[in-house]
Amino acid sequence: REKELPMSDDSGSPAPDNRIGQVNNDEQGQRKSPEEIAKQKKLVHALLTSQKELGQAKFEYEMLLEEERLAHELSIFEEVYGALYSEPCLLCLDDIYVNAAESLITVFFCCGGFICKNCAQNSYERG
Repeated sequence: REKELPMSDDSGSPAPDNRIGQVNNDEQGQRKSPEEIAKQKKLVHALLTSQKELGQAKFEYEMLLEEERLAHELSIFEEVYGALYSEPCLLCLDDIYVNAAESLITVFFCCGGFICKNCAQNSYERG
């Protein structure tokens, strides 16, 4: 059976409920003791801690999977193009990855040495 609301005036609309947003002790129960509150705080803290640890474990697992994926991709690259190794540029001493791309290096055919494209452009511009 429906509960009848008091009418506010002659228009027939219900009166506003002044209890909205208030806690009714009958609906929510008795006030909690400090021990119960402390116990709930410990449970919430334990839950948050376990969620944080779970997130860290998930991150570590995803990093491990990514490392394995990269190792697999590198092995495929090495099968196709040979081992990836670096040598220092003869002018600026930056590492040049020899098998990465031929467009990034200039080879000296006289001695077999390598220089990077930046150093090659600078030497061509200077004359």
